Amino acid sequence: MNLIDEKSAIFNSVNFGPTFGAGADLAICHNGNTEKTSYCEFPYSYANSRYKESSQHTTALFTGQKTGNHFLLKEWEVWKVNFE
Repeated sequence: MNLIDEKSAIFNSVNFGPTFGAGADLAICHNGNTEKTSYCEFPYSYANSRYKESSQHTTALFTGQKTGNHFLLKEWEVWKVNFE
């Protein structure tokens, strides 16, 4: 995935876990494991070569769900990959 806006790559606060992208391409929210508060609006700050606009197809890439963009979090991992 290519980043469209570097300033919006990642954000966090006391109310949010990691949030990727300004429009919240992917946001892990407080109580995301007990409430459907986390959400996906991909692509916004990250480019997607397959789907140009946010849609259920792009949400399903991250959440696996067939409807809606809010989801209940079961578990998550964040990886940083360095290319040298």
